[in-house]
Amino acid sequence: MKKAVSLVVFAVLPAIVLVPQMTCGQGIAPSVASVRVQNAPERMRVLWIAAHPDDEDTQLIAWLARGRRVETAYMSLTRGDGGQNLIGNELGEALGVIRTEELLAARRIDGAHQYFGREYDFGFSKTADETLKHWPQDSVLRDVITVMRAFRPHIVITTFSGTPRDGHGHHQVSAIVARQAYDLAADTVRFPVSTFGRPWTPLKYYRLALFSPQDRTLSINVGAMIFWHAFINLGMAIGVLPVVGVTLPLFSHGGSSVITVLIGIGMLMNVSMRRHYFAPVRRSDWLMR
Repeated sequence: MKKAVSLVVFAVLPAIVLVPQMTCGQGIAPSVASVRVQNAPERMRVLWIAAHPDDEDTQLIAWLARGRRVETAYMSLTRGDGGQNLIGNELGEALGVIRTEELLAARRIDGAHQYFGREYDFGFSKTADETLKHWPQDSVLRDVITVMRAFRPHIVITTFSGTPRDGHGHHQVSAIVARQAYDLAADTVRFPVSTFGRPWTPLKYYRLALFSPQDRTLSINVGAMIFWHAFINLGMAIGVLPVVGVTLPLFSHGGSSVITVLIGIGMLMNVSMRRHYFAPVRRSDWLMR
C-alpha cells in the first residue's frame, strides 16, 4: 500500500471533489467531454452512491462495467479518513489520501468512474440526525445533484436503505440524500442549470438488499423443499409416516418432480453466482425530512 503523501495534497482535495475522477482500465483519464461522447443514448449508465470507500460492491461494478459494458460510476460521499488502519500508522487526513488512491486504483481495475463528495468522515455516528449535525443536508444534496447531472445515470443504486437498520449514520444519510437527488435531479428551480448543469431524470432506483434479506423481491427456499421431500420419503420407507404421493428428489420416476427440482437448483445456483439482491424501494422506507 502506498504511503501517505504530504498533507498539503490532501488539503487541496476538497476544492476538486466534484470534478469526476475518471479512470479506466488502461489508467487513462479522459476528459468530461470525451466521457459524454462515449455516453451515447444507447449505452446504459449506472451510478452507485454510498458513504465511504469500500461501501460499494466491486464485484457488481466490475460485472456491469467489464462484463456488460455499462458506463458505471461510484460516488463516495467521504474519502474514508475516519476509518481504522490496521496495517499502518496513517490516520485522519493521511488515511483519507491512502483510501482515495485505493478507490482510484480499484476503478482502474473494474473500469468504472470515481466521484467524491465533500463530506468529512468524522467517525462513527449512531443516527442520521447526528450525522446531519456535521453534514448540512442541503450541502450533501447539492454535491450529489452535481454528480448526477454530470454523469447522467439511467439507473441509481444505493448500498443502504436510509433507515435506522443501516446502523451507521453516514450510511443512512447517503441513502436518504441519494433518493432525494433521484427525485430532484430535474428540478431547475431549486438547482439552476447555470450552477448544476442540464437537468436529468434517472429511470430507475434500486437499493442493495444484501443486508436486509426480508426485502428481496424473490426468495425461494429450495433447500427446505428438498429436505422435506426427502424427510417424508424416509418416514414412509421406515413406516412412521403414511404413504403419500411425495416424490424423492432426483430419484423418483416423476417427470414434473425432476423438472421442478432442477429448476429450483438452477435458480439457487444463479443467485449464488451473482450474490446481489435488490429490493424495491417503498416511500414508507424513507425518513421524511
